[in-house]
Amino acid sequence: MCHKSIYIHKELLAYSIEGRRVDMLTITSKSRCLNHNEDYINDPIMHPEKEERALLFSKPIVFLSARVHPGEVPSSHVLNGLLNFLLKE
Repeated sequence: MCHKSIYIHKELLAYSIEGRRVDMLTITSKSRCLNHNEDYINDPIMHPEKEERALLFSKPIVFLSARVHPGEVPSSHVLNGLLNFLLKE
């Protein structure tokens, strides 16, 4: 269960060549929200289902990527630990 001040949004970013979902997870506090959604990237591969985009916030962005290649199992554990740390109440 997340704290009321945490904003979490999951969206489909693209599909892999093999047809697997590539999701993007946005996690931030609800402070400094600009009250409008991010724009879609004008590319036929990005955001194929035109789901609702995440809200925009006026703060720095940190982008993390894990498990880009099938053999990168340890990165799954690192990302899981980071998510547990960020969402810890």
